[in-house]
Amino acid sequence: MGIELPRFFFNYLLGGLLDKNMNLFNDIKSKNKQASNAGFTLVELIITNLVLIYIIGAFTFVTFTAMRNWNYQRQDMDLRESAANALDLINQDLRKASSITTATANSITFAISPYETITYARVLGGSGLWQLQRTYAATTSPVTSITSAIAYNVNSFTLAYYTGTGATMTVPVPGAQLANIRLVRITLVNQSTQLLFTDSVTVRAQVRPRNM
Repeated sequence: MGIELPRFFFNYLLGGLLDKNMNLFNDIKSKNKQASNAGFTLVELIITNLVLIYIIGAFTFVTFTAMRNWNYQRQDMDLRESAANALDLINQDLRKASSITTATANSITFAISPYETITYARVLGGSGLWQLQRTYAATTSPVTSITSAIAYNVNSFTLAYYTGTGATMTVPVPGAQLANIRLVRITLVNQSTQLLFTDSVTVRAQVRPRNM
């Protein structure tokens, strides 16, 4: 009996300690599970939003820069193509000139036959933008006059005239000296009207009328 009593108390104490440890373990496990089910903490949400804002901002900046460069290149190509086409047309017409009737710094009128004349001039269009106009006129029946814009957003259109010896002629060229024109130098400047993209293109050419 003296031996059985201490063994009983020992088993009782050991069992109690085991039960307390198991209860403590279950409490910790339950709290961890509750914390896991609770989702993100406020700090985690703030950090996540900041990272997302940074990523979206970087993507937007890269996209905007790429679009701006693409628009700039397209605009530059359009300006160059428009100016080059206008200058080619002037070159073709002026080479056929048999006489020049008006020669100023910003316009020229010449005949390509006894009944046909062509005029090139920089004028203010109906839209409020400067444009380069070509006017074809025929005096034979039926009388014809056709005016068309061959270049838009024309910042400047300048003409210089030279004699056969290379001497520069005063402008406007006096009527008595018009027959002495042997070379015409043309400078055309096209400029963009877009607010975000400011660009200009300058093209030059020199033309010798073949029939003068």
